[in-house]
Amino acid sequence: MKYKVAIATDDGVRVAPRFGHAEYFAVFNVERGKMAGWELRANPGVGKPKIGRILAGDGVAPFLDCKAVICMDAAPGVSNKLRDIGLELILTHLPKVEDAMHAYLDGYLSPVARTRQTPRADTGEFHTDWA
Repeated sequence: MKYKVAIATDDGVRVAPRFGHAEYFAVFNVERGKMAGWELRANPGVGKPKIGRILAGDGVAPFLDCKAVICMDAAPGVSNKLRDIGLELILTHLPKVEDAMHAYLDGYLSPVARTRQTPRADTGEFHTDWA
């Protein structure tokens, strides 16, 4: 089976700390469960306040042809938007892009289901619950 996986990055080496702030996406080709090359794609939404426009499926997002997107963190609701267009969001704390990709292929990383925002009892501020 062939598919692609995108990893948020600023330099092609390290996983970017935030999905919407990543300068690029390292897009890996996967064939028969192994990496079969990759390319670096610019993120046209970097620095824009609403990543949702890119996630709307207008064809400009660098990862719309992928099965999953891997990053360290994402704003609330990103996993829901990704799922709505048929993509999985995978969170990792591994700092290197290649290590994160190997962990995904080896089954150590799992997709986030849905997120919801709930108010904190002590401050009333909202925080994100990752399922």
